[in-house]
Parts: sequence; structure tokens; C-alpha cells
Amino acid sequence: MSAARALQDDLLSLFVVDSVQDENGLQSYLKRVLQVTSQCFRTSGASIFLEEGGVYHLAAKLGPAVRTPDGAVIQKGIGLAGEAIELAEPKIVTDGERADIGSSLIVPLMDGGTCIGVLNMARGHDEPVFGEEDLRYAGGVAGQIALAVHNAKLFASAREYDRLKRLAEVGQMTAAIAHEIRNPLTGILGAAKMIQEAPELTEEMANIIELETMKLNLLCDEFLDFSRPIRLDPEDQNLGDVVRATCSLLESSFSDSEVALTVTNENQTKCIDRRRIEQVVRNLVLNGLQATPKGGTVSVNVFDWGFSVHDTGAGMSEEAQQKLFSPFFTTKPSGTGLGLSIVQKVVQAHGGFISVQSQEGVGTTFEVHLP
Repeated sequence: MSAARALQDDLLSLFVVDSVQDENGLQSYLKRVLQVTSQCFRTSGASIFLEEGGVYHLAAKLGPAVRTPDGAVIQKGIGLAGEAIELAEPKIVTDGERADIGSSLIVPLMDGGTCIGVLNMARGHDEPVFGEEDLRYAGGVAGQIALAVHNAKLFASAREYDRLKRLAEVGQMTAAIAHEIRNPLTGILGAAKMIQEAPELTEEMANIIELETMKLNLLCDEFLDFSRPIRLDPEDQNLGDVVRATCSLLESSFSDSEVALTVTNENQTKCIDRRRIEQVVRNLVLNGLQATPKGGTVSVNVFDWGFSVHDTGAGMSEEAQQKLFSPFFTTKPSGTGLGLSIVQKVVQAHGGFISVQSQEGVGTTFEVHLP
């Protein structure tokens, strides 16, 4: 193989890699392709058309021999390029109809059995006519170009999917915020009106306003926890002591609900952010309490690998378990659906993972594995 063709291989392979790595580089990539193909095939001009909506639109052009206007299109089966697309085969044209073009090379860009574009190259009358060797090599070059275009379109599709997913999450968050703040705001508004109408109730209504304001503040904390990266301040802690201390603060809630809370307190030293792990324990234990009817039990057990929270509640379906850690998903009549998503973020920030096993009518077990 000649040095010129070795150079073509090296440059085109580099272009394929670049197009894969650079999500926004398709237009830049096409221009570089035309520069290299024009140099290596010694052309006076070149252009690339890409398929969109069943029609092939001009995507890039280079050189004085290309008089194709911006916005030009090629239709399958119509014209010389359209015939090459329909046959899915490169072809040499030496019609001599234009004074500035002696021969043309039309090369479909094939992605499997689908033509996703076409590469056109032209030489002047004072340049050698394209030959069969050029035709064969152009087919290989077209395959590399088609691969790069295919990859670029995949990146574009992935970006669009991510964008729509983010928009959906923003929409869900907006709806969740609006829903969750409505009740506290209603309480604050009602208390404020009562103060205006019955000043003697000021102290009682002020307590209500304070309580509802605290609820709003907690909601803000929850949304902020979800939206920003988890930052840890880890140090060696006795995990059993952390779990026991957190559960002791919830005993009155269990007593009021007539649900038993049991805790095994093993001495297990872990390098953890105590405040964050307390948050995880509190969330999982309260979820167990809310799912468990009177007379049931929530058990918290500490192991060398972490801890588990088991309840004898209603359990969950397979579908619910698959969505459980998704933001804004909740099986409760109220709530933001962010609690378990934040729990998962905290556990993962510690380098661990959380899993769930549940059976409808039997109960649910969460396992928090900490390194």
C-alpha cells in the first residue's frame, strides 16, 4: 500500500475515534473528511449528503468544483446520485457535461443495508479520470465515514434522551414541590387569618405557623439533599451504637402506633458519616413503621457487613420494588418520593449499596451494605 493510502487510513481511523468521543463534532468531522478525501483522492471538490426523513440533505461541501447550493437535496432513484443510492453501489461518472468537471465519483454511505448518506467527489478536465482502483478504495473509506456518522447519531439520540429525562424529572419535582408545600401553606394562611379575626388566639396560632414553617423547611432540605452531591465527613463509629441511638428517638412513634421495634446492637466499627447514616436508619425505620399495621414488628439488625431493617407490613409488588429507588416514586398517599432515592445516594457515597426483598402480605427487608 502506498504512503498516501497509509496516510488516508490513519487519518480516517482517527476521524472515526474523534467522532465517537466528541458528541457535538459531526459537522466538524464531515469538513475534515472532505479535506482529507479531497487531498488524498486529488479532487477539485467534494460534498456529503446525509439522509433525514427519506431525503438526502447537503451536510458539507468543499472546493471550487462544488456549485451545489445550500439546502440542496437528493432523492432516491432520481439523478445520478439518486441512482447510486438506490443501487447501494459506488459509481464513476464521466459525462463531461460541465466544463469544470472531467469525472465524478459517487459513493453511497452504507450502514448495514441502509444508505445513510452519499459522498460525491469531482476532478477537473486537467486531472486524471477516476478509475476502478479509486472506486474500490472509496468503498472502504465510505464504510469508515458511515460508521462515524452512525456513532454520532447515536450520541445525539442519547443526548436527546437525557435531555427529555431531565425535563421529566424537573416536571416531576415541580409537581411534587407544589403538592407538598400546599398543605403547610394552607395551615399558615388559616392561622394568620385566625390571628386577624381572633387576636386572643395569637399564641395558639403562632405555634401552628411555627410548626408548618418547620415542615416547609424540612421539605426544602429534602429537595436540596436530592439535587446536590452528597458530601461526607467520615470517621470511625460503632455502627451498633449509631443504629441504637437513632431508633431510641423513634420509640414514642412506635408506641403510639402500637408497633414493636426491636434492635440488635452489635459492636461493628465502620468509617462513616454519622449524621448521614442516622438519616438512612431513620428513613428506613419510619418507612417500616408506616407500612406495618398495629401489632406488627419492625426489626433492625446490625451485622459485620452493615444492617438490615425488616417489617411485617403489607409488602410490595415486583413492579414497585423495581421503581422503589427512582426519584419521585412513592407508594404512600403523600410524600415527595425522594426519601429512598436520597438514602441510596448516601449509601453509595459511602461506597456501599442497598437492596430490598419484599413479598406482598408478608413484609419487606432492606439491607444496607457498608464497606
